[in-house]
Amino acid sequence: MTVHALIPVFNRLDMTRRVVGNLRAQRDADVRIVVIDDGSTDGTADWLAAQRDILTIRGDGNLWWAGAVDAALRQIVPRASDSDYVLFLNNDTTVGPDLVSMLVRVSRQHQGAAVGTALRDQAPPHELISIGPQMNAWHMHVWDLIDELSPEERRAPRAIYEVDALSGRGTLYPVAVLRATGFLHPKLLPHYHADYELAARARRKGFRTLVSTEAVVYTEKSFGVKREQGPGWRQRFNKGAPNNPLQQIAFRLLVGTRLQRATALPRMLLEQSKQLVLRLTPRRVQFAIRFGYALLCTPFSGQARARVLLYLQHRFGPPSAGRWHAYRAGTFVDVYGKSVLVVGCSLGGDCAHFVRLGARAVHGLDVIEQVGTGYKHARVGYIRASASAIPVRSGTYELVCCFATIDGTPDSEQALVEMARVTREGGFIYTVTAGAMSKSHGRTRIHRQEADPKDSCAY
Repeated sequence: MTVHALIPVFNRLDMTRRVVGNLRAQRDADVRIVVIDDGSTDGTADWLAAQRDILTIRGDGNLWWAGAVDAALRQIVPRASDSDYVLFLNNDTTVGPDLVSMLVRVSRQHQGAAVGTALRDQAPPHELISIGPQMNAWHMHVWDLIDELSPEERRAPRAIYEVDALSGRGTLYPVAVLRATGFLHPKLLPHYHADYELAARARRKGFRTLVSTEAVVYTEKSFGVKREQGPGWRQRFNKGAPNNPLQQIAFRLLVGTRLQRATALPRMLLEQSKQLVLRLTPRRVQFAIRFGYALLCTPFSGQARARVLLYLQHRFGPPSAGRWHAYRAGTFVDVYGKSVLVVGCSLGGDCAHFVRLGARAVHGLDVIEQVGTGYKHARVGYIRASASAIPVRSGTYELVCCFATIDGTPDSEQALVEMARVTREGGFIYTVTAGAMSKSHGRTRIHRQEADPKDSCAY
């Protein structure tokens, strides 16, 4: 078993020397170092020529990240064994001596998954700065999973997280995965988002994309390769421009489900049409629209929001027991800027209600494999686990809600014990049985009790 470590470089010879030294020092792993030099002018080529244990692939300065990695994959993967791995790594990183063996172990433990690394600041105290990308392909919203974590979980993260995409700054792919997905699309995505697109393609093929927080890559908080891109419109349409509109269109056409990819262009045109209509509307109408949007985003209390939304739900909204109970729970405790747990969240729709109330972090918990696939948001994270054994620290949430789930739990008493344990002192637990949910929510009798983490019967 060989791990082929691919390092695309453009200048920064000192960094290249450092990361190559890190790879040479790996323990319990057969690492083959491959450096793709895309036209460096700082002596990198001469240094590489003197390194007998490094396979060097040369470019003319026009490969960028995706072209460099794609050139290496096309040369290595056809000759590699199915038991081999490919590691993507940038030269502005520092890694420990057990990184490669740890990534291989995690991949094997999870049936040949692609495994990424957590990024930490290379300066002490080595703050966690990135876990991995999450994506909402309908709105093409991309954020980092770290934004969903509570401060406590950031300080002590779980060992494994599942993410929607993987960065090229430290990701291990089994060769079998790369043979199934094919290689990169450097003409469409020459630099930015090419790594995300490859990981999204792997997920569509049925492979898992995980991040091991025990496998750490150290880097500066501000990272990236800067090249001269020219003035004006040339800079915006340059290959390495992060907001290149042509590449953004290509990215939307390449990620997501078949339906999302097929409707990407119409949805983009619809978004642009909305912006155009807004610009053409009278200023008073624009003011009313913007004022209403600002009102929803204004940090007035979550309880006030809940009362307003509860009233609107009664008067104008379609009947929805889940929405009604969520807003009702929000009237008992102000969740603005607080943490909420939704037990039995299913696909995640009920989590959206607490986002509207201004919750800082909303976690949905369910045992189903599709947990959270129906709703994605930067402040919402999902946990696949039983309510009888919630894998969260004690005293994490100000509000714990359980809608039509408690009576279907095999051990409902233990589930209540667990919900009380993860609720902070002074917080609330709001539970509704399936029978109550099936009634008209306007006449449902609500029972509430202030939660005491020591009281296992709080509900």
